[in-house]
Amino acid sequence: MILIDDRQGSACLCPYISDSVLTNLTFGDAAFYGNGPGGEQVFIGVERKEINDLVQSILSMRLSGHQLPGLKESYDVIYLLVEGDWHVSSEGNIQIVRRNGRVDLSHGGKKYRAAMVWNYLNTMAVQHNVKMLYTRSIRE
Repeated sequence: MILIDDRQGSACLCPYISDSVLTNLTFGDAAFYGNGPGGEQVFIGVERKEINDLVQSILSMRLSGHQLPGLKESYDVIYLLVEGDWHVSSEGNIQIVRRNGRVDLSHGGKKYRAAMVWNYLNTMAVQHNVKMLYTRSIRE
């Protein structure tokens, strides 16, 4: 059984995950029990971030300042699932796929560098032992 947070942004996962149950998770978008070293049961939490939300979470420090401490307190193993069809432009900017092709991800005219995201994700993996998953879409 996979627990899915019942709030907006998480509940939409249910149709894609068999044996899922909607519930209120204090931290994370999904959680389940898995087998750890020596067959020990571990509680696994998954935080899902679409690329746009990830960039905003990096800038506001919401992920590292609020969500990460809660995830670390709540779960034995943490996964960060980064979702979105994004690429790196020849200038090094994050580009997202739209109907009319690739466009730079920007807010208020400010473009965001892919290196900022990769450096942040690497820090999360190395310093906080957060496992990374990448998907292009919710279906994946």
